This record gives sequence, structure tokens and C-alpha cells, in this order.
Amino acid sequence: MAGIAYFQSEKEIRKRSFRDLKDLQQSFLAVTQAHGIERLQQQIEFLSIGAKSGETLYYLTDSENRPLAGNVKKIPIFVGRRDIPLAQIELMNKPRGDVRKYFSLGLKLGEGHLILGRSDYEVEEIGEVILNAFFVGFGISLFLTLFVAFLSAYRVNLRIKRIEFGLNQASEGDLSIRIPEGRSEDDISLIAEKINQMLEQLEATVESLRQVSADMAHELKTPLQRLYQELEELSVLPELPAEPAMRVNKAFKEANSLIETFQALLRISQLESGERRQGFKDLNVAHLLTNVAEIYAPVVEDEGHQLSVDLAIPDDLMIYGDFDLLTQLLANLIENSVTHCKAACKISLAAKQEGAHLIIAVTDTGPGIPAAEREKVFERLYRLEKSRTTAGTGLGLSLVKAIADLHGCQITLADHQPGLSVALSFSLAKP
Repeated sequence: MAGIAYFQSEKEIRKRSFRDLKDLQQSFLAVTQAHGIERLQQQIEFLSIGAKSGETLYYLTDSENRPLAGNVKKIPIFVGRRDIPLAQIELMNKPRGDVRKYFSLGLKLGEGHLILGRSDYEVEEIGEVILNAFFVGFGISLFLTLFVAFLSAYRVNLRIKRIEFGLNQASEGDLSIRIPEGRSEDDISLIAEKINQMLEQLEATVESLRQVSADMAHELKTPLQRLYQELEELSVLPELPAEPAMRVNKAFKEANSLIETFQALLRISQLESGERRQGFKDLNVAHLLTNVAEIYAPVVEDEGHQLSVDLAIPDDLMIYGDFDLLTQLLANLIENSVTHCKAACKISLAAKQEGAHLIIAVTDTGPGIPAAEREKVFERLYRLEKSRTTAGTGLGLSLVKAIADLHGCQITLADHQPGLSVALSFSLAKP
């Protein structure tokens, strides 16, 4: 726009300058016709006195193109219209302002020539005004554009953050969360609407599954308990022959294992639903780990192993979580080491603080877990021993993973050389 304004202004000034020069030329012709060339020479000399600024050029020559009158020492001789650069003109006085060229008219007058010119100073002056206005306008426009862009980006980012927060809440089990859709019908509002529809359907589906699970638990609990009691009573009958007694005792153990598996599956489902987060509170880490060590140290020693504790943390370090669930998590890891360590081994429970994270590690010197199997052991009912002759339900580490996910904890399995190292990384920042 500034360029268009400049070129239009130059065009208009050039047109007006030639019109004024044409009128001046006609008046000089009239003077010459009425009073002769000597009178024109006197008039040009008079006008040249007041034209020292160099804005207007007057140049009258004789038949040999020698100057007779005017304010120019030297200028190209021509007939018609021409834009003459300042470099081709030798003025008597330095022109005012920044002049690049002269809009000029040449006329054959008698035996000589009459050259009239008008400087483009006005064009340069207007160009400077337009340029200044351009920079001021550009600066204001740029500021307003950046401000509007920042405001728009901030609002879009805020809405995206709300969507992210809603999805995070949903991933933690809160399917009742809904994302504000906004008043405008843009793409983000459409995405929020679709996500809310998805959350509504997912909430209904999960609620239906929970109801089915509750109904199944209610229906199966009583028969399993009755079977367990019947087998327990049969196993202690003194008159029962040895062979049937052995089979009843085996069935009793299988029923007990079935009940443990069933209860573990229900507990994992409950943890994955996020319901247990309601019992979260600030816990003292040192008290939690000391309590676990005191309870399980005798159990570990009875199995012929050794449990050591290394707490490199402040005594007042706190973590946000459920005391019973974290106790269950650590207990499962220790029991897992005890179960799979055939010979006497060393089991370690350690804790340290790394920046804004608490690292709890449970290590042993047992057989460890092959690298290819480390992700699979968290799957439900997955066991490294395919024959399943070792006691256990295959849900211990699945329960550990469910509790860790509920607390936003990251689990890392690594080779302890020899044995297994399980590192738990908790965020110390309270959500």
C-alpha cells in the first residue's frame, strides 16, 4: 500500500508539474509575441532572482545555444518533455532538499531555446512522509497482530490444556470428567464434543462391566466359600482313609488357590478402576519402609535368606499415596524374591531421593528374569515357569503394576548381576 501510494503520488506530481510548466511556457510565448525576446529575457532574469532554491529552472539561449538568461549554467538542450537527472544539470545555486531529477519542458523559441524545469523535491518529501507513515503503521499493525496472535494462541493452548487434563483424569480412572466445549463451533470444540461423547459411552460401558463383575463376585463367592469349608472339614476327618484324605487335602489346596486367584483378580480390577485413590494421603516414606522390613525380615530369614535395608532419605520425606497398598506392593516384591530364590540369597530394600523423585529399589541375588520376559511378567496369570509347579497365582507382579499405576509410579526391571533389580520411581510433587 505504501508503494502504491508513493508511485501514485509521483505520477500526480509529475502530471501537475508538466501542467504548470506548460502554462508558464504559454505565458512566456505570449510575452515574446507581444514585446519581443528582450522583454522575455528581462522577465526570466527577474524570475531567476527569486528561484535561487532551485525548485524551478529557467534557461533561455541564443541561436548558438549560449545562455541569455536563467538560473542554470548548463543543461541538455531538447524539445518536448523530458525527466533530466540532476547530474546532467549545472545549477548556479545548490538546490534545496534532496533532488534527484527535474521534470522539464523544452521549446524552440526563435533562433534559440527555452528550457523550463520543476524539481522532484515534492515527490521526495511526500515519499519520506509515506515511508514514515508506513513504518509507524507497520509497527502498530505488527504489535496488534502479535498481540491478537498471542491472545488467540493462549486461548487455543488453554483449551488444549483442558482437553489434556480431562484425558489424564480419564486415564487415571475418573470417567465422569467432561471437557468444556466452548461457545464457538470450531475444530477444538468439535474435538471436545467427540471426546465427551466417547467418555460418556466409556463410562457407561465400564459401569456395566463393574456391575457384571459385582454380580459374578456375588454369585461365585458363596459357592466357593462353601466348597472351601466342605473340603476343609473333610481334610480333618480322622476316619478318612489315607488315599482319599490325600486327595481331599489336594483339592482343599486347589480350592484355596482358586479363591486367592479370584480375590486377586477382583482387587486388580478395583485398583485399575481408580476407586482406591480416594484413600490417598501424605505418608512418611521412612515409616512405610521400616514397617515393611520389620514385618518381612523374619519371613525372609525363615526361608534361609537375608533382608537388608538402606534408607538414604530424610526422616521427614513424605509421599502421597495409600499406606496399605504400598505395603502390599513392597510385600509382593519381597515375596516374589523369596519364592524364586532357591538357594540362600540376599534381598535388599533401598530408597533414595533424586531431585523431585523418590526411588525405591528391591533387589535380590536370585536367578533374575530374562530381558525378553520382563514386560510380560506384569500380565495377568503370566508365569515364567510354564509347568506351573511352583506355588503362586501369577498375579503378584500384576498387582504390583496396578498399585504402581494407581500411584503414578514408573517400574523398571533390570539385571542385578546376579539377580533382579526392581526400581520404583515416585513423584514427590503432590497432584
